[in-house]
Amino acid sequence: MHDRIEREERRREHSEPEPQRVRTPHEIDALQRTMGNQAVTRLLSRAQLQRKPVTPRQYMTDIVSAGSADPEWDPHWTTAIKYVLSQGTFDMAFSGTVDDELDADAEKVVARLKALAQLSNDKPNRHRIATDAVRWHAGIESSSGGSGFGTVEMSGEGITGRPAFPLFTQQNIPVKAGQHRRHILAWHTMREFVTKAYAAQRNAVIQPMRNAFSTPPDPVSGMAFAEAFQHVVSGRQRSGAGDGDLTDEEVLKVGLFVMNGNPRNLWAGRGSTNSALNTAQMAMHKALNEVHTFSDLDAIVTRWKNAKGKAVYSAATELGAEVAMHHGKAALQAWGNDADEEEVVHGVADKVREYVLSNLEIDVLGDSKAQTELAQEKAMQLSDARGLIDNVARGVVDIGQVPDWIITEAVGQYLRYT
Repeated sequence: MHDRIEREERRREHSEPEPQRVRTPHEIDALQRTMGNQAVTRLLSRAQLQRKPVTPRQYMTDIVSAGSADPEWDPHWTTAIKYVLSQGTFDMAFSGTVDDELDADAEKVVARLKALAQLSNDKPNRHRIATDAVRWHAGIESSSGGSGFGTVEMSGEGITGRPAFPLFTQQNIPVKAGQHRRHILAWHTMREFVTKAYAAQRNAVIQPMRNAFSTPPDPVSGMAFAEAFQHVVSGRQRSGAGDGDLTDEEVLKVGLFVMNGNPRNLWAGRGSTNSALNTAQMAMHKALNEVHTFSDLDAIVTRWKNAKGKAVYSAATELGAEVAMHHGKAALQAWGNDADEEEVVHGVADKVREYVLSNLEIDVLGDSKAQTELAQEKAMQLSDARGLIDNVARGVVDIGQVPDWIITEAVGQYLRYT
């Protein structure tokens, strides 16, 4: 690590300055909670897209590899894609290659899969399920207009899956081809917060959801609650369950359905950027978890500075390398014989998580100035509740130490639509 830092300093002394690079402690600290607003915007302006033409079969395989570690990946997609690839009809439906950076190519894959789905008699229709996986990967919004609790389930491991959007949200945040309804605070962050809070302080989570169900905080969210109730009724009819009070699982599904569709936490923007943000933060989290020595830190800085891939990923890794270099140098200078190397290096990794990765979780990076300003304006409305939810989900704050009224207030804010 020491040699790496000296080489880097010499390189900088004999090269032309790059004004967009971060060098001073003040500039590093200013990045906290601003990556989507400023730092990434500058980096993306010069990042180069990496073309990746592959066979359609490889394209589908890569979707599973890239998405299966993402918290928002549906495991049913993995099974469906493997099944589709096992059918000879899939290879016969394609010719040529697929470019992972072209929306038009992704649309072609979707069109072929939809055609195969119409010819299939399988139940469930795995070609249709695989179509959803391609849409998610490429950032193509589903045109089904469906609603419901989706794949949300409760188990001993907590809450999994994700719901669809309420019809009101679909109608009032319309999307164009290639766009997603993008969460400012990620869905999986809300889900993780509710999982932890419910396990530690059940009443603080269940009570505001029950109260909002019987007395909605505003007429618009009341529409979403009414829609959710119909999903509960339909679910009970399918399972043969009788009437009665909502169970905890039903209450959580209702609450999460409403929270997921909160229009104050959503805006319409390019879907591929949204997916790339998720992919980048997951890959970087995994890499940091494997850093235990200065040598490991040196290796990750080298890898990130030379990272190839989509523009958002390249921008994030470049910024991560800058932060790791800055704090790695300071840690190395302060490291003494009595200090534990692994503990010191983990401190540097935490700085990267704090200044870079936490901002990948807050999505306010639009494709235009107007989009970014809209997302930032919405982000301010829920900033206090978002800060708690984000810190609890990332393990920065112990939910067991949070007063129950604060948890109730945070949940309530995400149940309110106006």
